[in-house]
Amino acid sequence: MTIGVWHTIPSIWWKNAQGKDQMWYEDALASNYPIIVYLHGNTGTRGGDHRMELYKVLSSLGYHVVTFDYRGWGDSVRTPTERGMTYDALHVFDWIKAISGDNPVYIWGHSLGTGVATNLVRPLRERASREREREREPDALSHIEKSY
Repeated sequence: MTIGVWHTIPSIWWKNAQGKDQMWYEDALASNYPIIVYLHGNTGTRGGDHRMELYKVLSSLGYHVVTFDYRGWGDSVRTPTERGMTYDALHVFDWIKAISGDNPVYIWGHSLGTGVATNLVRPLRERASREREREREPDALSHIEKSY
């Protein structure tokens, strides 16, 4: 499975980024600049002119922008399905979080991308809920043990 992904860095780094490799870009995600995962609409690809202008604006405001083409769009392979598009978005999000540490990651969906964003947020909320439950369990168990 192959999906095409772009990472646009904050504009203050554009000159410094010339000739850098993938590792440099991954390390850049761990900087103190927030990250936007941009989920594009149905028409065109991540490389549409209006989208590229948006990436430039967001970059000039100090954001990383990570965007990708869904299955069946641009240079991504396979047939698009709702489940597959959601899986791909979750995979990209997880990759970003593994690299970026505590940097905030925002999800921005446009048109069709709003459906993908909604589907992406659901498992992320479930994960967060499970993590909060795990964090509370020791307190609850500790409290019960103390009451005996």
